[in-house]
Amino acid sequence: MRFDIILIGITFAIGVISIGIAIAIVTNLRRAHGFWQLALMFFLEGIYATAYALELASTSIDAKILFNHIQYFAIPILAPFWLLLAMKFGWRDKKPKWWQVVPVFFFPIVVIISVQFTYYTPFDWYYTFAELMPGTASTLFIDVLVLGKGWMYYVQAVHNLLVLALVGTIYLKIALKSSGIKRRQSWILASFGFTASLFISLTLFSDVTFGLDYVLYAISVISFVILYFMFRYELFVLSPSAHQATFEKALDPILVLDEHYDVISWNAAFDDFGQDVVHFGMPLSATFLPEEIVESVKSNETVPFEHHEKRYIAETFPLTAKRGTLNGYIIRFNDMTSYLERIEKLDYEASHDGLTDVFNRRAFFAAAAAHLDDAGHRGDDYSVMMIDIDDFKKVNDTHGHPVGDVVLEELARIIQTSIDENSILARYGGEEFVVFVRDTRPEDARLIAERIRVGVEQACFLIGDLNIRITVSIGVKGAKVGSGSLKETIKGADEALYISKRSNKNVVTTVL
Repeated sequence: MRFDIILIGITFAIGVISIGIAIAIVTNLRRAHGFWQLALMFFLEGIYATAYALELASTSIDAKILFNHIQYFAIPILAPFWLLLAMKFGWRDKKPKWWQVVPVFFFPIVVIISVQFTYYTPFDWYYTFAELMPGTASTLFIDVLVLGKGWMYYVQAVHNLLVLALVGTIYLKIALKSSGIKRRQSWILASFGFTASLFISLTLFSDVTFGLDYVLYAISVISFVILYFMFRYELFVLSPSAHQATFEKALDPILVLDEHYDVISWNAAFDDFGQDVVHFGMPLSATFLPEEIVESVKSNETVPFEHHEKRYIAETFPLTAKRGTLNGYIIRFNDMTSYLERIEKLDYEASHDGLTDVFNRRAFFAAAAAHLDDAGHRGDDYSVMMIDIDDFKKVNDTHGHPVGDVVLEELARIIQTSIDENSILARYGGEEFVVFVRDTRPEDARLIAERIRVGVEQACFLIGDLNIRITVSIGVKGAKVGSGSLKETIKGADEALYISKRSNKNVVTTVL
């Protein structure tokens, strides 16, 4: 078995995967909690691993030196970015000061520059010599590059050791001050920081590089583990738990379908909603849902319907993969009963008089206008009646306003029972009521008005120990749809009412 080929392939894969992770983090920075430092770390690791794989695959010392130099565009600044990541993890809202960043990056940048002169020039502060060592069993028979370590190499190693130790210390400090998930994360990340510094310290005990660069593989394992533990709780524990709890504990019934509209899952609320009549794999068309609901779901339409004396709106959400592949559907049955009842109540309160429970003035004009504005009624007859209680002030002054309110309520009831569904009754204001009668000539409206007048005159308003009698005066005005305005007709009915008032009251007057 060619273990050398396998090692080179693994090393190259580490590089490609690391760069892919970096790109994924950058393109999903919000979901990565803004940790751009982590993206840079993986990008640098990708350069390191890819260049090292090419170094292992090369056969000439010049090619190996070239790829070694490329690695050093990444190696010296890996630890500083790890430090920035630790600071971001602990204090997400704080940006490090320039005097905290510059010392950490200054020497690594000097190393990057100085390494590029090694081998090609007499400059030997970082590497003192370079030679090719034939492959042995310990190197999986790969020819490896052997480099002599200069004084700058040891300074860089100590620098990285201290930075990584500081990384471990920061995570340790965060762990001691945190609780819950962040505490567990910090303990794990602290251990990796100290472990990485231990690997770096091993490089201080030799004067040449020898064999394979096991530090790369150790750092790669650590970085992948760091990635997992940084996002394990959010992505693999909290998020799935939150989504599952949202699904299971939702008050609205939810149904999950596959791409063929077969039932896959449902939440607890759906058990009551569906009366336990669904099962896994059942086609949506075979459920209790009406056919029109099934068709609306398939066409992704939002549709209202009633079920078990409740009113719902069915919403359909396609489940698609990142590439746009359709995986299935979610149907949420939003219980709109209380909301719609509240809307209807508010609408009723806005259109009805609070005392007499008949239309108020605004609603009266809206309802009458709807009839008058319909071109199909043009030229039809209609009439308006204005009704006013005679001497109502005496009732209030003698018995008080609460008694007067009861009288108004009972009067509204008498009028309502004297007219039919072809009429619109409203309290016009105070003790005055108005009736709009569709398709009715004035002479016919007068008969209705007379029926109201007689009914009121004969009625006894029993309020506690009181037996109150009242009378009303009524004015009637007729018109044709499209001839004149409603306000003009009301004004005419009002003028007829005043004639009734001046004619000893308790009479009906009609004007043409």
